[in-house]
Amino acid sequence: MITLCAALASPTPVTEANVTAAGPAAPSNLTATAGSSSEISLSWRDNSSDEFGFRIERCQGAGCTNFSEIALVSANTTHYLNTGLAAGATYRYRVFAFNLGGSSGYSNTAEATTQPSSGGPPAATSNLTATSRYNIQIDLSWTDNANNEEGSGSSAVNDPAARTINRLPRSAPT
Repeated sequence: MITLCAALASPTPVTEANVTAAGPAAPSNLTATAGSSSEISLSWRDNSSDEFGFRIERCQGAGCTNFSEIALVSANTTHYLNTGLAAGATYRYRVFAFNLGGSSGYSNTAEATTQPSSGGPPAATSNLTATSRYNIQIDLSWTDNANNEEGSGSSAVNDPAARTINRLPRSAPT
């Protein structure tokens, strides 16, 4: 809140102003969820309508207390994706809001552990063959030498339908 002490109808110029401002309400319900071996997603409740933004702090290790700022996000933001993390590591987070009046208290502390490393990139496929069928379809087949694919790649590799490429007939020359 900002209060100016002056009479509006007075012809005398304002020479003194009393400005008071309060810090925003603290965010709450902070959660941290590991999404992969290198990412943790944060979510929190914004309990203020007058913040300028949020500061996000992190420390590494279960029960750690040596937090340092890792990000500053704009007002009304309630999510943050922390990337580039070490695989299998535990991180703790806290968030606070700020405005001209100061800073809020901290949110609750949330902790998450990134997923373990997959042991490096997947092994390359081998024995790729392409077989033409009736001049309108090509069947691809290969040997899957990996056992650590992540995401849609592993289901596509193991799905025989994903190994077929259809080709439309060429149009007649004009």
